[in-house]
Amino acid sequence: EKAPGNGAKVTTTLTTVSGLDVTVTLIKSGDALDTIDYNLSSTTVVIPAGQTSASVTLTSSDDTLYELTETVTLDVDTVINGTEVGTQTKSVTVINDDPQPNVTLSVGSVTIDEEVGTTTTDVIATLSAVSGLDVSVGLSIGGSAISGTDFNLGTAITLPAGIPSTSIPLTSLPDLLSEDDETIIIEIVSVTNAVKPGLQQQTVRILDDDPKPTVTLLLGSASLSEDAGATSTTLTATLDVASGRTITTFL
Repeated sequence: EKAPGNGAKVTTTLTTVSGLDVTVTLIKSGDALDTIDYNLSSTTVVIPAGQTSASVTLTSSDDTLYELTETVTLDVDTVINGTEVGTQTKSVTVINDDPQPNVTLSVGSVTIDEEVGTTTTDVIATLSAVSGLDVSVGLSIGGSAISGTDFNLGTAITLPAGIPSTSIPLTSLPDLLSEDDETIIIEIVSVTNAVKPGLQQQTVRILDDDPKPTVTLLLGSASLSEDAGATSTTLTATLDVASGRTITTFL
């Protein structure tokens, strides 16, 4: 961060020379934080007798936080051996010169179990440097797994100012279907107050743990007529539970 020129002189000036020392006391306000965003060498300015002005120095404090431009406002509070003319207020802008941090995406584990075992992992957004502003990360979700049916996952991560990393949970949802392992593809699609350095994408696989169903055959009739009466019957394949896969039975 820097004030214009990294430092600014704050000068009090008399309209005429005084035979007494004139003491001016200043008060500070604004959204910039004293000693964090700037330093004022003194809040008391003494103009020696016989002189018409004196100064103190306002200097910006350098940090590595990406943040908004901030303002320091100085007002005359009291004057000894002199009189304030009207309202004497001056503002100095502290300009941010730190770049936006990068945000990357990671996961705690690339596989989770459907029902038994580890059914939850973290989806993590991490900054390359702490930010002075809240960072919002928007996610898209794809893959063969279905959100709300096979898993639950939010679509946004918020990193509060001053926090370098935040996660949200990815949790599998059990079912009774024997099925192929399914994938969840998570990608950063939008970022506020940070920068996405290239493609940020992670894939998590849900491991199916349901047993394969049992197939039974049922014959409609055990006897057929050669040319009159019942000349055909039905052979039916039945599963003991529904399956998430297509089942083919070879005879």
